Amino acid sequence: MNKEFLEAFFNLKRDIEPLKKNAKNPFFKKKYADLNAILTLLNPELEKYKFIFFQTVQISELYVNKVSIISNSSRAENKTEKSNQPLYKLLTTLIHIPTEEKIENIYPILVSSIDSQSFGSAITYARRYALQNLFSLTASDDDGEMTTNHNPVTYPKNISKENLIGKLLNIQNIDELEKIWIENKKGFLNFSKKDQDEITEVKNTLKNDLQKI
Repeated sequence: MNKEFLEAFFNLKRDIEPLKKNAKNPFFKKKYADLNAILTLLNPELEKYKFIFFQTVQISELYVNKVSIISNSSRAENKTEKSNQPLYKLLTTLIHIPTEEKIENIYPILVSSIDSQSFGSAITYARRYALQNLFSLTASDDDGEMTTNHNPVTYPKNISKENLIGKLLNIQNIDELEKIWIENKKGFLNFSKKDQDEITEVKNTLKNDLQKI
Protein backbone atom coordinates (compact mmCIF):
# COMPACT_ATOMS: atom_id res chain seq x y z
CA MET A 1 0.00 0.00 0.00
CA ASN A 2 0.98 3.62 -0.52
CA LYS A 3 3.12 4.99 2.34
CA GLU A 4 1.11 8.21 2.47
CA PHE A 5 -2.07 6.19 2.88
CA LEU A 6 -0.60 4.05 5.68
CA GLU A 7 0.65 7.11 7.57
CA ALA A 8 -2.72 8.84 7.25
CA PHE A 9 -4.57 5.75 8.42
CA PHE A 10 -2.17 5.33 11.35
CA ASN A 11 -2.68 8.95 12.40
CA LEU A 12 -6.44 8.63 11.99
CA LYS A 13 -6.64 5.62 14.32
CA ARG A 14 -4.25 7.25 16.80
CA ASP A 15 -6.40 10.39 17.09
CA ILE A 16 -9.76 8.66 17.51
CA GLU A 17 -11.02 9.19 21.05
CA PRO A 18 -12.36 6.28 23.15
CA LEU A 19 -15.87 5.27 22.14
CA LYS A 20 -18.49 6.32 24.69
CA LYS A 21 -21.42 4.03 25.46
CA ASN A 22 -24.48 6.23 25.02
CA ALA A 23 -27.33 3.71 24.67
CA LYS A 24 -28.78 0.91 26.77
CA ASN A 25 -29.97 -2.52 25.73
CA PRO A 26 -33.07 -3.15 27.88
CA PHE A 27 -32.89 -6.92 27.38
CA PHE A 28 -29.35 -7.35 28.72
CA LYS A 29 -29.36 -4.15 30.83
CA LYS A 30 -26.00 -3.20 29.35
CA LYS A 31 -24.79 0.06 27.83
CA TYR A 32 -23.28 0.22 24.36
CA ALA A 33 -22.32 2.73 21.67
CA ASP A 34 -24.98 3.10 19.00
CA LEU A 35 -24.37 3.91 15.33
CA ASN A 36 -24.84 7.66 15.84
CA ALA A 37 -22.17 7.69 18.54
CA ILE A 38 -19.73 5.89 16.26
CA LEU A 39 -20.36 8.26 13.34
CA THR A 40 -20.09 11.33 15.60
CA LEU A 41 -16.74 10.05 16.83
CA LEU A 42 -15.36 9.12 13.40
CA ASN A 43 -16.55 11.91 11.08
CA PRO A 44 -14.26 14.73 12.34
CA GLU A 45 -11.17 12.53 12.13
CA LEU A 46 -12.13 11.18 8.71
CA GLU A 47 -12.49 14.73 7.42
CA LYS A 48 -9.21 15.79 9.08
CA TYR A 49 -7.20 13.07 7.32
CA LYS A 50 -9.23 13.15 4.09
CA PHE A 51 -10.92 9.77 4.32
CA ILE A 52 -14.42 8.87 3.20
CA PHE A 53 -16.32 5.62 3.57
CA PHE A 54 -19.33 3.95 1.98
CA GLN A 55 -21.48 1.11 3.29
CA THR A 56 -23.63 -0.80 0.80
CA VAL A 57 -25.76 -3.94 1.04
CA GLN A 58 -24.95 -6.79 -1.32
CA ILE A 59 -27.05 -9.83 -2.10
CA SER A 60 -25.55 -13.17 -3.08
CA GLU A 61 -26.89 -16.69 -3.45
CA LEU A 62 -26.40 -19.16 -0.62
CA TYR A 63 -25.57 -22.71 -1.69
CA VAL A 64 -25.77 -25.78 0.53
CA ASN A 65 -24.44 -29.29 0.00
CA LYS A 66 -26.99 -32.09 0.23
CA VAL A 67 -25.91 -35.70 0.66
CA SER A 68 -28.21 -38.53 -0.42
CA ILE A 69 -27.80 -42.30 -0.65
CA ILE A 70 -28.22 -43.71 -4.17
CA SER A 71 -30.88 -46.44 -4.39
CA ASN A 72 -29.58 -50.05 -4.32
CA SER A 73 -26.13 -48.77 -3.54
CA SER A 74 -24.09 -47.82 -0.50
CA ARG A 75 -22.62 -44.92 -2.47
CA ALA A 76 -23.51 -41.40 -1.35
CA GLU A 77 -24.21 -38.60 -3.81
CA ASN A 78 -23.23 -35.03 -2.92
CA LYS A 79 -25.15 -32.24 -4.64
CA THR A 80 -24.87 -28.48 -4.28
CA GLU A 81 -28.21 -26.71 -4.38
CA LYS A 82 -29.24 -23.08 -4.14
CA SER A 83 -30.98 -22.18 -0.88
CA ASN A 84 -34.27 -20.28 -0.88
CA GLN A 85 -32.69 -17.90 1.64
CA PRO A 86 -30.29 -15.39 -0.01
CA LEU A 87 -27.16 -14.25 1.77
CA TYR A 88 -26.95 -10.53 2.52
CA LYS A 89 -23.63 -8.81 3.14
CA LEU A 90 -22.56 -5.31 4.11
CA LEU A 91 -19.60 -3.95 2.15
CA THR A 92 -17.73 -1.12 3.89
CA THR A 93 -15.24 0.74 1.70
CA LEU A 94 -12.80 3.25 3.21
CA ILE A 95 -11.10 5.53 0.66
CA HIS A 96 -8.17 7.90 1.18
CA ILE A 97 -8.98 10.77 -1.18
CA PRO A 98 -5.40 12.06 -1.88
CA THR A 99 -4.00 8.63 -2.82
CA GLU A 100 -7.23 6.86 -3.89
CA GLU A 101 -6.10 3.85 -1.85
CA LYS A 102 -8.91 1.90 -0.21
CA ILE A 103 -9.69 -0.79 2.36
CA GLU A 104 -12.76 -3.02 2.12
CA ASN A 105 -14.53 -4.88 4.89
CA ILE A 106 -17.35 -7.43 4.46
CA TYR A 107 -19.77 -8.22 7.30
CA PRO A 108 -22.67 -10.70 6.99
CA ILE A 109 -26.23 -9.48 7.50
CA LEU A 110 -27.91 -12.54 8.99
CA VAL A 111 -31.70 -12.38 9.26
CA SER A 112 -34.46 -14.98 9.36
CA SER A 113 -36.97 -12.64 7.68
CA ILE A 114 -36.76 -9.55 5.49
CA ASP A 115 -39.58 -7.46 6.90
CA SER A 116 -38.58 -3.80 7.09
CA GLN A 117 -38.02 -3.66 10.85
CA SER A 118 -35.95 -6.86 11.16
CA PHE A 119 -33.89 -6.14 8.07
CA GLY A 120 -33.28 -2.51 9.06
CA SER A 121 -32.13 -3.56 12.53
CA ALA A 122 -29.78 -6.16 11.05
CA ILE A 123 -28.25 -3.58 8.70
CA THR A 124 -27.72 -1.11 11.56
CA TYR A 125 -26.11 -3.86 13.63
CA ALA A 126 -23.81 -4.80 10.75
CA ARG A 127 -22.86 -1.15 10.10
CA ARG A 128 -21.88 -0.67 13.74
CA TYR A 129 -19.73 -3.76 14.00
CA ALA A 130 -18.13 -3.29 10.59
CA LEU A 131 -16.97 0.20 11.61
CA GLN A 132 -15.83 -0.97 15.04
CA ASN A 133 -13.82 -3.73 13.39
CA LEU A 134 -12.32 -1.49 10.70
CA PHE A 135 -11.17 1.20 13.13
CA SER A 136 -10.45 -1.14 16.09
CA LEU A 137 -13.02 0.62 18.28
CA THR A 138 -13.97 -0.92 21.62
CA ALA A 139 -17.50 -0.84 23.01
CA SER A 140 -20.06 -3.03 24.73
CA ASP A 141 -21.20 -5.94 22.55
CA ASP A 142 -24.94 -5.37 23.06
CA ASP A 143 -26.50 -8.10 20.94
CA GLY A 144 -23.49 -10.31 21.49
CA GLU A 145 -23.81 -10.10 25.28
CA MET A 146 -25.64 -13.44 25.17
CA THR A 147 -22.24 -15.10 24.73
CA THR A 148 -20.98 -13.85 28.11
CA ASN A 149 -24.06 -12.69 30.04
CA HIS A 150 -24.62 -14.22 33.48
CA ASN A 151 -28.26 -14.88 32.59
CA PRO A 152 -27.97 -16.41 29.11
CA VAL A 153 -30.90 -16.74 26.76
CA THR A 154 -32.30 -20.28 26.66
CA TYR A 155 -33.97 -22.00 23.74
CA PRO A 156 -36.47 -24.88 23.67
CA LYS A 157 -35.11 -28.41 23.35
CA ASN A 158 -37.78 -29.30 20.79
CA ILE A 159 -37.58 -27.00 17.78
CA SER A 160 -38.63 -27.22 14.14
CA LYS A 161 -36.13 -27.29 11.31
CA GLU A 162 -37.35 -23.92 10.02
CA ASN A 163 -37.05 -22.28 13.44
CA LEU A 164 -33.54 -23.63 13.99
CA ILE A 165 -32.37 -22.41 10.58
CA GLY A 166 -33.99 -19.05 11.35
CA LYS A 167 -32.02 -18.79 14.60
CA LEU A 168 -28.80 -19.68 12.79
CA LEU A 169 -29.41 -17.01 10.15
CA ASN A 170 -29.79 -14.36 12.88
CA ILE A 171 -26.40 -15.11 14.42
CA GLN A 172 -23.75 -12.37 14.30
CA ASN A 173 -20.59 -14.04 15.64
CA ILE A 174 -18.86 -17.42 16.03
CA ASP A 175 -19.41 -17.69 19.79
CA GLU A 176 -23.15 -17.17 19.40
CA LEU A 177 -23.24 -19.76 16.63
CA GLU A 178 -21.62 -22.40 18.83
CA LYS A 179 -23.84 -21.50 21.80
CA ILE A 180 -27.10 -21.87 19.88
CA TRP A 181 -25.85 -25.06 18.22
CA ILE A 182 -25.12 -26.65 21.60
CA GLU A 183 -28.39 -25.49 23.18
CA ASN A 184 -30.43 -26.97 20.31
CA LYS A 185 -28.42 -30.19 19.95
CA LYS A 186 -31.16 -32.38 21.41
CA GLY A 187 -33.77 -31.05 19.01
CA PHE A 188 -31.31 -31.42 16.11
CA LEU A 189 -30.83 -35.13 16.85
CA ASN A 190 -34.58 -35.68 16.50
CA PHE A 191 -34.55 -34.53 12.86
CA SER A 192 -34.35 -36.86 9.90
CA LYS A 193 -30.95 -37.46 8.29
CA LYS A 194 -31.98 -35.24 5.35
CA ASP A 195 -32.94 -32.34 7.62
CA GLN A 196 -29.77 -32.79 9.70
CA ASP A 197 -27.62 -32.58 6.56
CA GLU A 198 -29.41 -29.41 5.40
CA ILE A 199 -29.10 -27.69 8.79
CA THR A 200 -25.44 -28.72 9.13
CA GLU A 201 -24.60 -27.25 5.73
CA VAL A 202 -26.29 -23.94 6.63
CA LYS A 203 -24.32 -23.86 9.90
CA ASN A 204 -21.01 -24.61 8.17
CA THR A 205 -21.63 -22.01 5.46
CA LEU A 206 -22.38 -19.34 8.06
CA LYS A 207 -19.37 -20.37 10.13
CA ASN A 208 -17.07 -20.00 7.11
CA ASP A 209 -18.46 -16.51 6.41
CA LEU A 210 -18.11 -15.40 10.04
CA GLN A 211 -14.51 -16.62 10.18
CA LYS A 212 -13.65 -14.28 7.31
CA ILE A 213 -14.64 -11.21 9.32
